Amino acid sequence: MRITFLLPPTGPIPTGGSRIIYEYADRLQARGHEVRVLHVTNLPFSRYAKRLPPIRWIKEYLRHRQELRSHRDALCWFPFSQPVQVDRISRICDAEIPDGDIVFSTWWATAHGVQKLRPSAGRKFYLVQHYETWGGAKHLVEQTYLMGQRIVVVSHWLKDRLAEIQSAVYGVVPNAIDTRIFKQLSPLTSRRLTQVGMIYSGQEFKRCADGIQALRLVKEKFPDLQVEFVGACPAPEGLEPWITYIQNPSQQDLVQFYNRQTIFISSSHVEGFGLPGAEALACGCALATTNSGGVMDYAIHEQTALVSEPLQPQELANNIERLLRDEELRIRTAATGQAFVQTQLDWNKAVETMEALLQQSGQA
Repeated sequence: MRITFLLPPTGPIPTGGSRIIYEYADRLQARGHEVRVLHVTNLPFSRYAKRLPPIRWIKEYLRHRQELRSHRDALCWFPFSQPVQVDRISRICDAEIPDGDIVFSTWWATAHGVQKLRPSAGRKFYLVQHYETWGGAKHLVEQTYLMGQRIVVVSHWLKDRLAEIQSAVYGVVPNAIDTRIFKQLSPLTSRRLTQVGMIYSGQEFKRCADGIQALRLVKEKFPDLQVEFVGACPAPEGLEPWITYIQNPSQQDLVQFYNRQTIFISSSHVEGFGLPGAEALACGCALATTNSGGVMDYAIHEQTALVSEPLQPQELANNIERLLRDEELRIRTAATGQAFVQTQLDWNKAVETMEALLQQSGQA
């Protein structure tokens, strides 16, 4: 099959959503398909985005344009193993998109353009990795889920969420973890007991302030608690000296980060899937997470993780404390979680399922 993935512009900093798409492109190419990845430099984000204060909008726009200028080969951070055609196009239109069998929307703004493409561009699929109203006006985002494109979601929570607006889902393919990369390098029992890690982000739905509050509560009972954050943005102001921050870690550094943590936490309010929690499990961490939706495809309370309700820092703190105090629980949930990721979030399984959905669409 000739498969085209259409993505927003990208910059030099790796992102989980883009990595998933690049992995699919690389692995589908390896299975004999002809795959293109096209980044669209002029998406109508200024028209469709949520209303922002003018100064903030201008700063975001200038930052985005600077990233594109300063990093012309923005995909060099992904190690493609196959000859996938990767390029930029100015906009989604018939003149820019080649004929094919499958064409993928991968972000709500790309779906608007894909909807207008001629039939020969391919059967229209839509890979939904998050309920993207955080990144655009609600009515325009939800409109894309009702266009009739074949929607593939990355979690069962997303399927249920789309069902609430009567949007049909063509398939569910949970995100996968490359356990050749994200793997345990040091036994959990050899790590510092009171070492806890978290991914920091300034995005509101990540609720990192709740995570910090939970850790402060834990610190009151465990004075030797040490915390490490990694993130793409600058460190937030006012972090206590017992919280270390690493900005823009390499993939190798990220794996080392996970392998230093005894407990990994996630405090998000909502996640389409939640890759960091699954990556941490693959690296042998015990996981304390909020029920943010998509994480429930791998975070099974009392089995692979301890799960609390979002927006409740005290509940998250209680679960962190349980893992610190109960060695059997900590080791058991970490081991069960790691085995779950290795067997259920396998890339071969994910690609086979995706390929079957694409082939099935041509037989309808």
